[in-house]
Amino acid sequence: MNRDMFNHYDPQKLLIPEWLIKMQCAIFAILWTITMLPNVLIFRNAALIIGAIIGVYVVIKDRDALMTKRSIPLVIIGSLFIWVTLHLLFIGKNHSLQWDEYQSLWKRAFLGSLFTLGLGLSLINSKKSYWVFIFAGICGPVLIYYLKYLIKLSSGYFGFSIPEAMVLYTQAVNSFYIPKISYVLYCLPALAIAFGCLAKLLKSKDINWIFSFICIMAIMSVLGIFYLENIKNGFLYAFLLTLIFFISLFSSREKKLSFKGYFLIAILGFVILFAVFNNLQINNSWKTLIADSKVAMQMQPEDVWIKTTFNYPLNENGQTVSLTNFDRIFYLSTAVTFVKQYPLGYGLVHSSFGHIARESYPNAPLIQSHSGWMDLVLGLGIPGAAILLVASILAMLRVSSLGSPWGIFGVWSLLSVVLLFLTTEVSQKNFVDTYVWLVVLVASLGLSDAQGESATHNLVKYD
Repeated sequence: MNRDMFNHYDPQKLLIPEWLIKMQCAIFAILWTITMLPNVLIFRNAALIIGAIIGVYVVIKDRDALMTKRSIPLVIIGSLFIWVTLHLLFIGKNHSLQWDEYQSLWKRAFLGSLFTLGLGLSLINSKKSYWVFIFAGICGPVLIYYLKYLIKLSSGYFGFSIPEAMVLYTQAVNSFYIPKISYVLYCLPALAIAFGCLAKLLKSKDINWIFSFICIMAIMSVLGIFYLENIKNGFLYAFLLTLIFFISLFSSREKKLSFKGYFLIAILGFVILFAVFNNLQINNSWKTLIADSKVAMQMQPEDVWIKTTFNYPLNENGQTVSLTNFDRIFYLSTAVTFVKQYPLGYGLVHSSFGHIARESYPNAPLIQSHSGWMDLVLGLGIPGAAILLVASILAMLRVSSLGSPWGIFGVWSLLSVVLLFLTTEVSQKNFVDTYVWLVVLVASLGLSDAQGESATHNLVKYD
């Protein structure tokens, strides 16, 4: 292999059959849509295995793509699997549970990575744009929610029975219940990508109002889920993404917005802010966050876990602290001290925090620290979490040069997940493996060295 090949990779020099790419896109849509659903393990595993086989085929045919400097994020992700294996063999403290995770979570992460590596290579090699398929797949969980919601309303009006799998359960009283956290992880990227596309569309010479309307509907639909399910984390990151949207919109040197553009974002901004502030009003825990945090940071583990029951203290306002506020701050501050004990990690992606706590406090619950990144540090150690974070950042930097739509897809989708891990208990099965193969997908799209806007990969074109 010569030096020029290492420094430059020319996509589209090796065409993958279009029917195979369509199959890969379909598998992606299926995986993103059903992974959050319960009782679909056999279908998810089948999709992963088929996708991985196709991915290996594509990689073998286009292996030169991996021999460029742009593949560094993929190399880093590869080192994550090596680190996890070494951790299992030589470092971990609970070998049986760690082995179970290795055979489930990390096996799915590896298969998913093979699949998305092949998918990314296929997309940058194709002369056609499959953006519509990918965006529709990202919106799949949103559509599933509203399908269940409409069935719920219709059944109440017409009085017909609903199949158990289609019931929209609001409490964990059934095996088909979907936790709120699943809605956030699998719906937030749709909102983020819609924001990115809308920002690009509003700055273009000829605004495509139809696709702008689709983006706005995607944003409003995700916010609607967060509102109907009263998901605080969802509104928190929707607000952050809104700020990033406006910053990217007005800090750019590109064409100034038209009057219609300003009018559109004014309405959108008003609706989003109204939804966010409405959530602030109906959740009293937002109002006592600072007061509750002061109390939580003063508490020591022995104060909370020395007895089988714990009476939550009063804050400076004389009110009992909000359980969600107290737990989040207390667990986070306690987790920081645990990192000092286990800088290389305990070994478990799920509930390392709880297992470490029980070593000194048997009454501690087997739970997470309410921060995905902190849980990853406790589970995989500082090196493991750093590998995943660095790979994510480099993948976003690489793909950002592609313009739309893949640059938008890569940066905004991955950014939303990286942010979500800050204060959300997403360090568990189905979430971490999805995160890993999403990083691989974005990194593989970044293998293309095409700059700026692509004539064949614009936002709305599909051949």
